[in-house]
Amino acid sequence: MNNWTKVQEKAHYPIHSQILLAAASGDVRALQRWWLQDIDLNVGDYDGRTPLHVSSAEGHLECVRFLVETCRVNPNPKDRCVTTYLSKKKQDMQAVVLASSI
Repeated sequence: MNNWTKVQEKAHYPIHSQILLAAASGDVRALQRWWLQDIDLNVGDYDGRTPLHVSSAEGHLECVRFLVETCRVNPNPKDRCVTTYLSKKKQDMQAVVLASSI
């Protein structure tokens, strides 16, 4: 699949889906373009997951920093399971500590 095909396929997704895909794949440049167009980057999917949720879950620190420091998105959004970005990070750290102690 060439780049033009990928662009054409993305054009069929609603903008909020494109934003979440960019966050999940670590595409900070795409997030920057939408931010410069004054598009709200606090959008969520059907489960309430925001670009901050998905970029942090995938380990895209550059996206997380951009969203929090530059875009000033809500740093504590809640998804359907009432999981926040910060609580998820705390759970991940607890799992790492537990695994290392075994």
